[in-house]
Amino acid sequence: MPPLPAEPRRPPRPRGSRRARLRRATLRLGAALGWAPAEVLAFTEALTGRPWARCDEAELDRVAGEFRALLRTVRRPPARRTARGPRATRPAPSGGEGDPGDPLRA
Repeated sequence: MPPLPAEPRRPPRPRGSRRARLRRATLRLGAALGWAPAEVLAFTEALTGRPWARCDEAELDRVAGEFRALLRTVRRPPARRTARGPRATRPAPSGGEGDPGDPLRA
């Protein structure tokens, strides 16, 4: 009698699968922001509401997009300031010899 076949298993994901590439890209994008891998995983889990190991391609793609947006924001040159700058606000004149409640008023 032939041996019984082993329990069916899910085939292993190919190393170069899209999901694996997205995971590596997400880690690289986080590292470009100066984040540690644990911080990237925590951000991913907070954004998707799922553990890192269970994130699918669509979720990883969304997270990678968020990291790209953050990088664009961080790398954008600062906005130019106008030559005049904002106006300074001055207190309104009190109409006389100063504030009547001023303790220094004599």
